[in-house]
Parts: sequence; C-alpha cells; structure tokens
Amino acid sequence: MPKQNLVIFIAGEGGHYEQAKRLLDLLELKNKTNIVFLTDLPNECKMDNIFHEHLGVIRSKQGFSPFGALCYFRKAVVTTLHYCLNYNVSIISTGPGISILPTLISKLFGAKIIHVETWSRFYSRSLTGKLMYIFSNKFYVQNKSLLSLYPKAIYSGRL
Repeated sequence: MPKQNLVIFIAGEGGHYEQAKRLLDLLELKNKTNIVFLTDLPNECKMDNIFHEHLGVIRSKQGFSPFGALCYFRKAVVTTLHYCLNYNVSIISTGPGISILPTLISKLFGAKIIHVETWSRFYSRSLTGKLMYIFSNKFYVQNKSLLSLYPKAIYSGRL
C-alpha cells in the first residue's frame, strides 16, 4: 500500500506561527491532504481540525536551557522519523530554529522543503534562513531587499 502524503508545517511562537496559519489559509490545504503542525507552542495554541505536536523549546525568552534543548532534540528526531517512515512528507517552514532539525532529517528521506524567511528581516539573514536556504527546494522572502542576500529566493510579499 503506498504511503499517504503529509504536509508538515513547522513554526515557532509569535509571528512565525501566525505567518504559518495565514499561509495555510492561503493554500487551502485543509480538505486536500493530511496536515501536521510541529511547534514550540503549548498545546492550547491549536487550530480546528489540524493536529499539533509540541516539540519542546530550544531556547526561550529567558535564555538557553540545555535540558530543554536535549528534550527538543529527542522529540524532534523521534517525531520526524515517525512521519518520514510512515508518510511521503513535505515540509513548509516559517522558522525559527526549531525547523532546522526536522528539515534535515526529512531531507534525508527525500522530502520537499519550502521555507518562508521571516517578514521581520530587511537587511540581514537569520541563522535559520542561512541554513534553510541551502536545504530548501523553494525559498521565499517577504521583503524585496532580501533578494540581494538570497539570489535564488522568490519574492512572495507579506503573509
């Protein structure tokens, strides 16, 4: 039996998550495919009819937590492997750093990767953007000024 397709949105707290929700609405995927959100948000931040999985937190506004990062690493690896072994995975990421590990693992399984660089960047590249630019099949920027920093990027406008 062939594997089902699965679209995994990866988004961190705040603006990253809000951009991912807007993108999901624009793509109108809700009735067409299986969708999962991997986030660093608490479980109460959910959308109707969309499965959310909390990966944990790499760093918080209070700073870096080695224990938190270790828990995130374990959960991200196990969760991503589960999805990649059981589905044909595609990744859509709006960042931040929580998207890097699942993207790298998924890429090893042949996943197609789309990354949307944060709209808050105008003149510099984010660390996540620098890495996702290398591994993404499609890389979108929301500010035209970033096209000089990411020559192969596609200008999408703001979400």
